[in-house]
Amino acid sequence: MMPEGSGSGYLPWILPSALASLLCLLLARVVCNRRRLPIVRAFFWFLACIFIWVFSRFLITLADDDGLRLLISKFQYVGIAFTPLAWLVFSLTAIGATRYLDRRTLLLLAIVPSITVLLAMSNDYHHLIWTQIRFTRFRVMAEHGPWFVVHIAYSYLLIGIATFSAFIEYLRNPRYKRELVAIVVAPLLVLLANLSRLVGWFDTGDLDVVSIAFAVAILLFSWVVISDNYLQLAPTARTLLVENMQDSLLVVNDEYRIVDANPSAERLFGTDREGLVGRPLSMLVPDDGVRDRLLKDSFTELTLQDRPFQALNTRISFGTGRVHGHLIVLRDIAELKKAQDQLQRTTRALQQANHELQVLANTDGLTRLANRRHFFEQFNRELARLERTGGELCLLLIDLDHFKRINDTHGHTAGDAVLQRVSALLDTTVRKCDIAGRLGGEEFGLLFPDTGIDGARHFAERLLEAIRNSHRDDDIPVTASMGLTAAGNDLDMQRILERADTALYRSKEAGRNQLSVC
Repeated sequence: MMPEGSGSGYLPWILPSALASLLCLLLARVVCNRRRLPIVRAFFWFLACIFIWVFSRFLITLADDDGLRLLISKFQYVGIAFTPLAWLVFSLTAIGATRYLDRRTLLLLAIVPSITVLLAMSNDYHHLIWTQIRFTRFRVMAEHGPWFVVHIAYSYLLIGIATFSAFIEYLRNPRYKRELVAIVVAPLLVLLANLSRLVGWFDTGDLDVVSIAFAVAILLFSWVVISDNYLQLAPTARTLLVENMQDSLLVVNDEYRIVDANPSAERLFGTDREGLVGRPLSMLVPDDGVRDRLLKDSFTELTLQDRPFQALNTRISFGTGRVHGHLIVLRDIAELKKAQDQLQRTTRALQQANHELQVLANTDGLTRLANRRHFFEQFNRELARLERTGGELCLLLIDLDHFKRINDTHGHTAGDAVLQRVSALLDTTVRKCDIAGRLGGEEFGLLFPDTGIDGARHFAERLLEAIRNSHRDDDIPVTASMGLTAAGNDLDMQRILERADTALYRSKEAGRNQLSVC
């Protein structure tokens, strides 16, 4: 309950702590929907510590019992002791320096605040926090003990580290100017107000200048959060993306020195961020030609640490047309290169296999000449060519004489040897443009593109003589009957075949081992 005599004159003394408490709650409500983000969790912890500090002050002002005021004052030390640490955690999280905030470090940093809270709760037994304490209507007055000095020094050290880190980040990264100004200015306001209260620089009477400073600091943070969405998903996601991306990222200034790098780049070059920042790019990419390509081309490939990389270069400009720096993303493509090489090998193997399958599909297995299907496919193509462009074409049919007798007398193996001998003779005798094929059994076909009947007859006569004399030593002699015809103006394949077959029949009827033309 309010002390006696409270009223409108009471309001100015409780307003600072009440306002600061209310602002803590309102700001927590604004950002609570993003509470899963690391920076928002750190901000909640920070707001909670401030709230305990200023709301306890509010309750002390309302209480009219000194015993209750003393109890609340002890509880207030939870906020007083942990606010500087919460401020440091929030500041480091905001500037992306969370690598310093592992669990072991946080536990070590929390030792002094925890001792301060325990000593405050048990102060009646040792008086290390305050040796004397008394309460006026709106003010707590204490003579502080030796541990309070430790607490103050440690708190100001943490706030100093947080402020200095934010200031350095502000100089290095002006993108978040207002946010970093808030992190720098807000703690200084509270620090100066608290220091002024402790050493008595200004006589403010019972006015709660610390709560006022907290209210101003929270208003400053509220302005940043609402106007810039600093604690919203987009900037935080952008930071997480850069910090956790597998690609190495370097920011190079106009003097070609590294000004920022992500953890992947640290792993690539075997050093931490501090070891990279400030170094010239030439130390990382010593080859002048490769470095020039890296800075001039939007996309290039290079080798770093004996591994291939794709480099994406984005020029940084602030709308003046002048390049102020480069954002370089290095993507390790070693596995991609291996996959590409494997794909190329597989493609070549498939092409070879397809070629072999095509050869098998188009080739007679015994004689290695074109099989019947492939021979007639080529015959059709030649006729289509003649229809388009004109020209000449001759067809020669060859039938080995008395071949059944060879098989019956000497066996099929010997017959196969004769077929192979004749086919080898055809393969080595015909021109590259000629087409030879086995049509079935002991029958062969020859196509002579762009050849008249006289040229074809001359070739056929020489071939007839070569077959007749093809045997050596123990080889089985064989002769052939041949029928030759020219396509002429009749481009019907069936009629051309019939004419050649008629000529072949004439050769057989005339005693075999000869050539007939139809």
